[in-house]
Amino acid sequence: MQRAPQEAKVKVKGAPLQLSEASAALGLALLSLLTLGIALFTEIVWGWEPCTLCSLQRLPYLSAPILLGAASGFWARDRRVSGLLLWLSSASFTFGLGAAFYHVGAEQGWWRAAVACASAIDLGQDADATALLAILQARDPVSCEAATPFFFGLSMALSNLLASLGFLAATLALLWRYYRATMTAETQGDNPDLRQQQSAN
Repeated sequence: MQRAPQEAKVKVKGAPLQLSEASAALGLALLSLLTLGIALFTEIVWGWEPCTLCSLQRLPYLSAPILLGAASGFWARDRRVSGLLLWLSSASFTFGLGAAFYHVGAEQGWWRAAVACASAIDLGQDADATALLAILQARDPVSCEAATPFFFGLSMALSNLLASLGFLAATLALLWRYYRATMTAETQGDNPDLRQQQSAN
């Protein structure tokens, strides 16, 4: 009679954590990098120059992959470190969600953008006031209030708003599963030291 295969788990200082949860954290990190890659593709290949708010919204996709990847790596070592990294990832996506919502509001005319929405200007080392004036007169600033259709008619800001919402929800769900597993382990008295003593007896 064959035994039914058991689901693989790792024990993390008293908390049983499924390997699939660590893989989910790594998957979110890779998806975050993919999202950043898409934004860079539209800029480098398609020539869509980002505005100030667009550039600001890329920051979570730079930090979250590092935080989520580290959380996945620490999953089987120290649950407190993994929990802290998940919280920081959630904070990063919350910042991105807020920035995207502010950007969508500026596009829809709910409020005026309160930042200098113009692309960065490379002046070089030998630029003077005359060269700066010529550059400013020759270029059109990228407005944060102008919606650029990107995905099924949605603007870049609105697309990122939905993406940030999805990333935040997934990270919070992972954080909830993490703490639920920790609370379950503590309730059931799942202590590795106690199990080792019992096995020795």
